[in-house]
Amino acid sequence: MPGLPRWAARPAVRNTGGQARRIITTPMAWTRVQALLATANQNSLNSNGAGFVTLACTGLGTKWYVSQVQVSTGQGPSPLFQIEVTVYLNAVNPVNVIGRSAQGGGDTIGVTVPMQQGDQLIAVWAGAAPNDTATLAVSGDQEVLT
Repeated sequence: MPGLPRWAARPAVRNTGGQARRIITTPMAWTRVQALLATANQNSLNSNGAGFVTLACTGLGTKWYVSQVQVSTGQGPSPLFQIEVTVYLNAVNPVNVIGRSAQGGGDTIGVTVPMQQGDQLIAVWAGAAPNDTATLAVSGDQEVLT
């Protein structure tokens, strides 16, 4: 309104009668695609040769079908160390064990583990060389949304 200062009261916006206003959206289409799964992670072990490495299934709608778990250390298999590794699903708990190896310096464990978004594998090493590097790798199939 001409002639009124900016701070002056203005007339209210006209009431629309409570009609809902629809927000127009574009529908999204997802396609589920099968692909090979091959991923790895590593971590440093402590001065006692103990530690853990985790791998998580992430991504909206992602599913993993793990068929092999490879565990290794930087030093590899060694007659000087009795390297043991235990692999768990989601939590370090005896009921969640999916595989073990007394050759944690370098071994492949055959498993059949379906995983979905939010699940994780946890490999726990003991008896390795101090400050060594531990590696957890998985292979199998995965389903992803594209």
